Amino acid sequence: MFRHLQRRHTTIYNNYVKEKAKAQLTKAVPETDSQPSLAVYLTSHADTDDRSGSRNVYARGHPQQVMLADSIMKNLIIGCNLPVSLVDNPQFRQCFRDFDGKFSMPCRQTVINQSINQVYYFSSTLQARFHTQKKQ
Repeated sequence: MFRHLQRRHTTIYNNYVKEKAKAQLTKAVPETDSQPSLAVYLTSHADTDDRSGSRNVYARGHPQQVMLADSIMKNLIIGCNLPVSLVDNPQFRQCFRDFDGKFSMPCRQTVINQSINQVYYFSSTLQARFHTQKKQ
């Protein structure tokens, strides 16, 4: 795109370059400091929501986190036959933030994997009960 501007729209490109140079000269903070480093994302992910650094959240294995995530899956998605994409809805996420500010909503892929495992477990226990009842 810059090459196109440089070759076909020289006046616009020259104005852009001048404005960019002027902005860099007047900028007090170097451009590299405006973007967070990778270390911020790696170190703060366990304690913050969505890697933004804005709030503390439960750890993955925390009983309250596990209970709420299981409840969403069992009672809402499976029990009420709601779509799995519900967990990606911003208003749904905000609703749970209002209920419990430390709860971190699992992503859709996590919910899908957990529900598949639970359905498999439920069907295998149901089959085992059926076979024991059949033998009696």
